[in-house]
Amino acid sequence: MKSSALYFTRIAGIVSMAGLFLIALLTVVDVGLRWLFGAPIEGQADIAEALLPIVIAATFVSAAWGRPHVGIRFAGAVLGPTVRRILDVLSDLSIAVFLALVVMQFWRYAGEIAEENRQTWVLQIPLYPFWYATAVLLGLTAAIQLLNVIANARSPGDAQVRDLST
Repeated sequence: MKSSALYFTRIAGIVSMAGLFLIALLTVVDVGLRWLFGAPIEGQADIAEALLPIVIAATFVSAAWGRPHVGIRFAGAVLGPTVRRILDVLSDLSIAVFLALVVMQFWRYAGEIAEENRQTWVLQIPLYPFWYATAVLLGLTAAIQLLNVIANARSPGDAQVRDLST
């Protein structure tokens, strides 16, 4: 379970960094070509429009296993380790439920885009596959968040932050 989550978070991190690098590279080359030759890259903004939601969603997946979200720990510190663990589990569970709701909305939005046959302006790239991929990545984030709930519920004493290096 841990190794699968770790594998997906690492792959998602690579995807997010590669996508962000590609968008940045295309932007720099586009600006350079405009400045030097007055010839921009046709459809550069279309590519960025299609890739950016996936890059952002992959970033969420890549961060999910380490529990980087903000936690308020003063109540748990005052009430003891058992209450702190219960509060951590409830916090992780509420994040997982929220992510599941977000996934449902993104999936519905992707369906609307598919029905309307929305495409990018210049290259006419259909946008719905990118939004479905974004929903799937956010679904993976929700699944990893559920693994956080299970790991937190099983850990003795204080919740341990999972280390991506192991």
